[in-house]
Amino acid sequence: MVCWGTYKYRAWVSDSNTAGRYILQSFRFLFFRFTPQRYYYGLILIVRSLLICLVPVVIRSDTAMQMSVMAGIISFFVIVQQQLNPWHSTFSNIIDGAMSVTMNVLLVVGALATDVTAHMDSIKVMGSMVFFSACAVVFGSLLFSLYRRCVPRPYYDKFICHHKAGSGAQARLLKIMIQAKTDQSVFIDSDDLKELDQLFDIVKCKVGHLVVYLTRETLSRPWCAGEIVTAFRVGIKVTAVKTPSFMPPTDEHFAELESYLDLSSTKLTPYGITLPDVAHAFKQLLGEKTPSVEFRANCHGSRRSEAMVCDIIGMPTRVVTGLPAVPTELGMTVILADTLNDEAVASASILASKIQQDVFRISREGVCCLCDHRQDLHDMHAAIANARAVIVILSSSCMQSYPMTSSIIELMNVVGNLGDAGPVALPVTIPGFQFPDGPFFEDTLEKLLQLGTLTQSLSEAISHIKQFFKRIAVTFTTNGSDQLLDTQADAIFLRVRDSGWKQQVTSQISMRSAVDAVSGSVKLMNSLLGKPKNSCSQPPQSEEVGPKRPVRGRSHL
Repeated sequence: MVCWGTYKYRAWVSDSNTAGRYILQSFRFLFFRFTPQRYYYGLILIVRSLLICLVPVVIRSDTAMQMSVMAGIISFFVIVQQQLNPWHSTFSNIIDGAMSVTMNVLLVVGALATDVTAHMDSIKVMGSMVFFSACAVVFGSLLFSLYRRCVPRPYYDKFICHHKAGSGAQARLLKIMIQAKTDQSVFIDSDDLKELDQLFDIVKCKVGHLVVYLTRETLSRPWCAGEIVTAFRVGIKVTAVKTPSFMPPTDEHFAELESYLDLSSTKLTPYGITLPDVAHAFKQLLGEKTPSVEFRANCHGSRRSEAMVCDIIGMPTRVVTGLPAVPTELGMTVILADTLNDEAVASASILASKIQQDVFRISREGVCCLCDHRQDLHDMHAAIANARAVIVILSSSCMQSYPMTSSIIELMNVVGNLGDAGPVALPVTIPGFQFPDGPFFEDTLEKLLQLGTLTQSLSEAISHIKQFFKRIAVTFTTNGSDQLLDTQADAIFLRVRDSGWKQQVTSQISMRSAVDAVSGSVKLMNSLLGKPKNSCSQPPQSEEVGPKRPVRGRSHL
């Protein structure tokens, strides 16, 4: 069970279904004591304890052999622990290592007080094994160093060619999902590239599969054009991913390729790439012989990217024709994003994957991305009113979206009515967002309010939006490195943790805690046994029926 849970952890984290969140809650004891990068260390601890317990069972009468084997096991796992540093705090890592060293010292002291002369044969055998093991390590290290010098490293199974400014978040989400499903190494320049001059050499020597993520401006970027030319020259596998914003170049563009390419930043001629080479590579990329993948029209939110990843790696996927209802549990951390903006949806999914484990440590409800659920404004506003924190992804043109604008107004209305008992509003900006100016408040906002059923007047709506933008926004640089995103995600989580949110419905939560615990166990067992969807283990169906839960907010005051 522990091995299976550890193997499935990354798939559960990236799963947009509500069922994955419930399974994570059942396994939280195994993962959430450790850092997200070392989620598997719980399995290592269990293996260490098992091996130590088996020593006196397997070796019964040979005291010297028992001590030697046990000391070897403890020493090995000390090295593993000090290399991984799995605990959240440095102090915990030091204490863990110190306890293991103390156990080894106790074994040495015990050996001094034991008559081991009766087991001299075992001592000779263990001494010889240690000596030859040390020699094997030295010889193996020399061979490995020679191998690393002869074979180029690192090697990337897939290279994602993309327009950094227009699809940085989508490319990163693609990398996260591919790694979660296949354990393959994936290259994107934000993480792995140190010198631009080496880019074409990496495609030539260290890549097995080039994935070209085609958006509006991908083919107009000279670096992307050079990567495509290099991939077809060396004959590696190429797959074209065509997004809805992609428009293939016309015959006029091919005729005026020099003006079609943005050659202001770099020239391709010094790298041995000419314009006829680019034109030929583009025609190959868009031809029938090159595999292509398109977004599925019946998938929405992060599920669309997940289905696309399954098509890229050749993995069968279940077609989802609808979206689950919006959950309205008290204490969730809600992420709000513009569903019509692919960069915003990808940014929300990336942020959720980075903070979900930390949020589970302080709240059993976890993280909910509203873009992965049915866009019912009533349920969305209910989830916002019941949330612990609402993270608003601010993307380009998001303030021209009625669902986004109305949700921000409703959020600030709840915050104004409930104070510390309400959710904390966290604005998070991604590349491309511009703060609203005078014309927005004078013209655009009034037109948006006419589209919906909000009860607030124009002056109240303006006041709420201005109060929202007075809050300090956190930047989430989706086209930056993974280390930068981790730092920014940590800053967002600290704002959630230190929000001061107070549960004024503790009695309701206490009354439901026992029922939720039993329900969670039933859901886990049904998922393991493969129960049908109409069983009680499916959270979306149970949320879609029955009367709606009353919303905590202004009406209750």
